[in-house]
Amino acid sequence: WRWPRAIGWTCIIYTRRGDVEVAGRTVPVHSTVRLDRESEVVMLKGGPEGGDILVLAGAPLGEPIEMGANIVMNSRQELAQASTDMRFGAFGPVWEHTEDDESWIGRVSAHWGQLGLGARKP
Repeated sequence: WRWPRAIGWTCIIYTRRGDVEVAGRTVPVHSTVRLDRESEVVMLKGGPEGGDILVLAGAPLGEPIEMGANIVMNSRQELAQASTDMRFGAFGPVWEHTEDDESWIGRVSAHWGQLGLGARKP
């Protein structure tokens, strides 16, 4: 798979299924790789079993960044509030990274239904 991207963009790739070769190195399943900002083209190659990836990319935010565990916000105060929100389910349900799509869809639909928001379609 070949994807042209703007120079300077931040890009991370998470492998959901199968090993994937990214920029000439193997990234095992359930791993994340962050690419440099200088490459114009992202080249990926699936392993013998193929691969399933999630690409997150975009222009740098140009604003303060605070990170804690799996949450990124602009300030320590926002980070603390987001952690509280996550504990009380406001971010959605927590799931195992190995969960398949069908199970994940069921879990997410049930979660939002319990909050009176109805089932959400993926």
